[in-house]
Amino acid sequence: MRFPVTTNGVKCGFNNSAVESKLGSTKRVSATKGVVKLAMLSVLLFVAVPSAQAQTETVLYSFANSPDGANPRFVTPVLDTKGNLYGTTNYGGAYGYGTVFKLTPSGMETILHSFDLNGTDGAYPYASLVRDKKGNLYGTTTEGGADDIDGTVFELTPTKKGWTETVLHSFGASGDGSQPYSALTLDKNGNLYGTTNVGGAYSGGHRRLRAPSRSCAAAS
Repeated sequence: MRFPVTTNGVKCGFNNSAVESKLGSTKRVSATKGVVKLAMLSVLLFVAVPSAQAQTETVLYSFANSPDGANPRFVTPVLDTKGNLYGTTNYGGAYGYGTVFKLTPSGMETILHSFDLNGTDGAYPYASLVRDKKGNLYGTTTEGGADDIDGTVFELTPTKKGWTETVLHSFGASGDGSQPYSALTLDKNGNLYGTTNVGGAYSGGHRRLRAPSRSCAAAS
């Protein structure tokens, strides 16, 4: 068990009190003054810290509808290694049904694909894209496809002549999902995962999987 000891008139305590050295006497000095001084120092340091600098916004590009894209909805642009941004617009483009666009760091826009409600292509993309290691882009459209209303999963492939679109899946078959509003998720094997807003066995939506062979199968 520990006890306070006195050496040359100085009492060495084990509590939170400060000790003042004075030969022949013992005197406790309250630590309150030290706490006050510390608090004042903290306030001075807080005041001395300069306020954060104001943020500056730069508009890289303003969409202007047809033949440009228009109304990017729930889109977080995808960034490549060169600083280019890729995204979708819900309207606009050559046919008015939305686009996939590329935007350089300097703000130059290129329309990679304009969707067309023509019985095969998708229409009205809402969500972001996903990009693989080869630079291919994957996305969904809420409408279009084989029956013009149930949506698609698509792939855009860069070529020397431009970008080529491939519709990987058209929704709307019996028991299938319909109208995907969400972005896709890509795994390391090239499978794509996503959701549909309606459809499925109970008309409440459905999850989809795209295998590397580009065939779609239901995922439990």
